[in-house]
Parts: sequence; C-alpha cells; structure tokens
Amino acid sequence: MQSQARREHLWLQAIWWLGVLGFLLAGLWLNRGTLVFALDDPYIHLAMVEGMLQGHYGVNPGEVCSASSSILWPILLMPFEALGLGPQGALLWNTLCGALSAALILEVLQQALPMGKYGRIRVLLGLLVLLACNAWGLAFLGMEHSLQLTLSLAIVLGLLRLGAGRPVGWWIYLASLIAPWVRYESLALASAFWLCLAWQGRWVRALGLGLGSGLVLLAYGFFLHRLGLSWIPDSARAKLEAWGVDNTPWQSIRVHWAVAWKLERGRVLMGLVVFLVILACKSGWWQPVGRAAVCLALAGLLHLSFGSYGWYNRYESAMVGGLCLGILGLGLPRVATARRPRVGIAGLALGLLLVARPYAQGQAQIALACNNIYEQQYQIHRLLLNHWRRPAAVNDLGWTSYRNDQFVLDLAGLASPEVRAMSRHSQDGAWIAVLTRQRGIELAAIYETWYPQRPAEWVQVASLSLSRRRVTPASDRVSFFATSPAAVPAVRAALQAFEPTLPKPLRLTWEDN
Repeated sequence: MQSQARREHLWLQAIWWLGVLGFLLAGLWLNRGTLVFALDDPYIHLAMVEGMLQGHYGVNPGEVCSASSSILWPILLMPFEALGLGPQGALLWNTLCGALSAALILEVLQQALPMGKYGRIRVLLGLLVLLACNAWGLAFLGMEHSLQLTLSLAIVLGLLRLGAGRPVGWWIYLASLIAPWVRYESLALASAFWLCLAWQGRWVRALGLGLGSGLVLLAYGFFLHRLGLSWIPDSARAKLEAWGVDNTPWQSIRVHWAVAWKLERGRVLMGLVVFLVILACKSGWWQPVGRAAVCLALAGLLHLSFGSYGWYNRYESAMVGGLCLGILGLGLPRVATARRPRVGIAGLALGLLLVARPYAQGQAQIALACNNIYEQQYQIHRLLLNHWRRPAAVNDLGWTSYRNDQFVLDLAGLASPEVRAMSRHSQDGAWIAVLTRQRGIELAAIYETWYPQRPAEWVQVASLSLSRRRVTPASDRVSFFATSPAAVPAVRAALQAFEPTLPKPLRLTWEDN
C-alpha cells in the first residue's frame, strides 16, 4: 500500500512540475528570456520589500504606506530580495507551495478512497482539484496566494481529520494560526477550523489559536496606526471602499451576495455551500463528520458575505479549492460504499470539471498574461529607469516603482493615502494637477479610460499598445502625457530614445503636437 501511495504522489508531483516548467518556458520564450509574472501587483510587494530592507515601510522614500495586504509574504521575500533575486524567490516559494498543495490533495484522496484500487482515479481527481484551485495560475502571479492555498488545504485536511476522529497534527494547528497573516480572507477557513475544535470540546486549544492569530493582526494594525495609516492595509482598504465604505455591515453583506449571484464564480461557491449542507444533513450535523461539513459551509458563507472574486481568479481560489477538497473528503467514503461507486465518483469528477472550467481557461493563458505585463508595465519600468530618470506619475505601481530610486506618484492611491482621499472627493482632474505640480512631475503614464477628467494643461505625446490579446492588464493601451506644454520636448526626447529599445513588434504611436 505504501508503494502505491508513493507512486500516486510521484505521478501528481510530476504533473505539477511539468506544468510549471511548461508555463515557465513558454513565458520566457514570449518575453525574450525575462521572468515576468502575470500581474503587475507582485512588484508592489517587491517594492515594499526594498523599502523594508532599507528600514522604511513604503514604496517611495519618506512616504509610508501599506501597499501589501499580507503581513507574512514580504518577510518571506526579504532574503531573496537582499540577494537581488526577489522575483526568483517569489516563484520558488510559489512552486514549492504548489507541490505541497498537490501532496495535501492526494493525502485527502488516499484517506477517502480505499487503497489497493482507484489509483488512477485518485491522480485524476487530484489533477482536477489542482485545476479547480487555479494552482498553476496562482504560482505565476508571484504573490502570496499559493501559500494561502497550501495553508487552506492543510486546514481542510485538519477539519476532515476532526470529522474522522483522527489526530490532527501540530503542523495543521500551525497552518490555522498563520493563515490569516498571509491573507486576511483566510480568517474564514481558520475560524471554521477553530469552531470545529471548540464544538468537539477542545475549547482551550481553539481559543488559544484564535487569540494568537488575532493578536498578531491587532499588533500589525497598531503598527500601521503608529505610522499614521489605517488599522488595515491600504490595499485591503481600497477593496472595502470599492464595496462602499459608508455602507452598514448588513448593506455590505447584501451587496456581496448580489455580486456573487451575478458572477459564475459566486454561483459556483453557492453551489458548493449547498452541497456541503446536504452532506451535513445526510451525515447528521451533530456527528463529527456532519460538524466538519457544517464548518466548511460556514467558511463558504463568510466568503460569500465578505469576500472578493476574480482579478485573474485569485481572490476566491483558495476557498473554492478548499471546499472542493472538503466535499471529496466527506463524500468519497460514502460513494465508495455505494452499490455503484464508479458512477458516484464519475459524478463528483464531472462536478469538479465544471468548477475547474473557468480556472483551466485562465491557466491556459498564463504565458500570454505574463507577456502582457512584459509588453506594458515592464517596458514602462525600462522607460523610467533608463531614459526618464526623474519622478513620474502612473496608475500601475508595481514595475514602475520596483528597482527605481525615483519618486513614483501612484494615481491609484496604493502608495499614498493622501492620493486616494483626494481622488475620492474630487469630481475633476484638479487633484491630479495639484499633486503633479507639488512633486515637480512632468511625465505621466496612465490608462486614459481610468482618468477621463485630466488636467487641461496635460499634452498627450504618445501611446503604447499591446501586440497580443489582452488578458490581465486593465487596458491594452497606456498613454504618455507631458504635464505641461513646457515639458513636451523633454518627454518626447525620452520617448524617442526609448522607442528603438522596444522589443518587436512593439512601437509607439505618436500624437501630433
């Protein structure tokens, strides 16, 4: 039996690493050997890490901010960034976390289906769960989501062990403790695990884990408060403002449920919660197995009430993958003892395939998404670093600020609470003019659609468009503006020097002025 288990693990690990290698090579080929992630956001984390290594919490020197929504992730990147290997370190962490996720998935499947048979079925189901978790997509985002997924699957394994009356393991307790430090949203699954512990009479352990995790979140909030920032990170606060910062808690929950109902991913999550409720009822919600199903369903309800979706399938992936794994862990033992077990297994596999479909489509575009960031944000980074060498205004903070010693005015507000406050209370482009004049900024690289109300004195000089289909950037075209007529010659000269260095077939589109 042990040799069979090892073979299954080797098969699933081989599938994982071959997928990683394939996506990596495809991205490097499209990006001419440059490692670039599928979003610009990971470079915000790396820019924060640069500041932390210099004893400063922020992106721009002298301006504090909390542009990273993770407490733990920047700390994990610090040793790599100190060696000049920040992106490589992020990719290494993510691929290792993906391998651990694959191992956790197969561990659950091997406990749920009797050994001696179903070997290929377990590997196939493991592959489907990896797709439903968006595991390869998360790895090439370069952020903390792969680690969040691994910790979430470990927590689900802990819930299943509680339901089966098996020892949980110290490392699962540790996973529930630190998961909220990786992403605040992980409080949903961690709280479900602590609730299940308390429900089984382990009140002291549940309370200790909850207090230990919460005290670190509180201490981090106090640290931000002492810096003059909000108690929650600016990146997380920006999402709350998008949902309506003035809403009452009940109004916010109603908005979240309305949005979830409109989105395919939200409806999938609702379906998973309903399935778990059915499992709880059939197993007896007062029984250990039923309690595990109830707690998993409550975690899903928390995400439906407070969570987000999308942005290259990263916000809900850990919850969707965790609930899918929980359903398999709870449902497969019942199916295996049924009259026609393979029919039931096929039904669960079909359900997994339907859940995984949109995530599989997204993962098929990983290399193209990485190329989008290479052709847009990375090229703007090169412009600012090699040809402009002065302060600039942007709406994508990551690559433009990473490894760039010049001041970068983030018009989206992640690098500056002042910017976000001014933009929220202004109906025209006057606030942009004020900030660019204060900072002596003469070049702005922005999406025109994001800022239809621009300062009247701005002059558009050129624009840069993607050469391939857009996947992850908010727009396929970034426009370069001189912030005054007097700045046009300097901006044009920098862009003219920059254009010959663009990788083919990229070229600037010039404006007549």
